[in-house]
Amino acid sequence: MILVSLLFFLGCTAAAQATDIDPVPRLTSRSGTYSGNGCPQGSVATSISTSNSTTGTYQLLISLDRAIPSIGPGSIPSDKSKLCSLKIDLGLPAGWRARLGDGGLDFRGWFYLPDNKTTGTMSAQYCFATNDNDVTKFTNSSPRNQSSFIFSIVGPLVGSFVNHTESSSGAHSGPCGNGTLNVVKRISATSRSASSGSDGYVGPDPDPSEQVWTFVSRMQVLKC
Repeated sequence: MILVSLLFFLGCTAAAQATDIDPVPRLTSRSGTYSGNGCPQGSVATSISTSNSTTGTYQLLISLDRAIPSIGPGSIPSDKSKLCSLKIDLGLPAGWRARLGDGGLDFRGWFYLPDNKTTGTMSAQYCFATNDNDVTKFTNSSPRNQSSFIFSIVGPLVGSFVNHTESSSGAHSGPCGNGTLNVVKRISATSRSASSGSDGYVGPDPDPSEQVWTFVSRMQVLKC
């Protein structure tokens, strides 16, 4: 009888401990805005998918289908660099916050780099807003306040590629509850040659469906 009572007590204690553990809430994207010469209206897609609901890990996906830089004949100076600034409103209940930067950044891109005198560069910054700062202030803010990623590749490369890069400034957490994630993507092309053969966006027209930049970053929901 004593043994039965002890087992019953231990079972009740374990159940009580289990109910004391709050389930991790789902991270959602409530709304978003974007602007820049690298993301005209209708050219951006964003989504948040669940990696592990038990541990509260998610993937933030951002796709840009009009962010291919061009240099050389027929282009204007602003074509060398494509910029897209995004504001993504995140939904979380009070007492929880989102964290980004751990696990690096996976991305798929597209460049036309005809020879070893051309270079393509991608940079990405993610920053949780603490107030309603505009994106210009965010872009010029200290790297201590943002997770930064950068990647460069020297030609020849014509077509798509995949890569992974780690944050050069670590991971950062947002405010408790709902918040805004500011994101800046810049994709550029440069050339060290004055010849038209290596300083122009020339050649066969690629399939537009291939000229998409897709970024996947890891996010985690944590207790405040």
